[in-house]
Amino acid sequence: MKPPKKKSAAKGVKKAPAPPTLPRRAKSTADGADDPVRLLIENAKDYAVCMLDPSGRVASWNIGAERLTGYRRDEIFGKPFSCFYSAEEIQRRWPEFVIKTAGAHGRYEEQTWRVRKDGSRFLPMCSSPQCGAQKEHWRVFR
Repeated sequence: MKPPKKKSAAKGVKKAPAPPTLPRRAKSTADGADDPVRLLIENAKDYAVCMLDPSGRVASWNIGAERLTGYRRDEIFGKPFSCFYSAEEIQRRWPEFVIKTAGAHGRYEEQTWRVRKDGSRFLPMCSSPQCGAQKEHWRVFR
């Protein structure tokens, strides 16, 4: 005996699309690439999240950071985060102050103008908690 056939939708009626899901890795990796928190950060579109190494260079980059700043991951990786500051702030060594303060107090927050890749400015709320044994800094733009 054959199983009954599934009834298809009426002609002209389209099926509702499946709800969006986070992309999944094919297999688990030792470096934690399939970690749910990492997947959440990598796929957050409304928040720019990046990790800086102890010297202030970009070590990770998410899609929200790309949308907000205009830099693709391959363009920004390894560059100093001072590229988001104005020439005046760089001259005043403000980016170094931010890194030192986050290191000394475990975090630093500010809301001030930042510079996009195209030179336009945006006004994010920036949070820089220091995390990890390697003294990495996370930058979150809201």
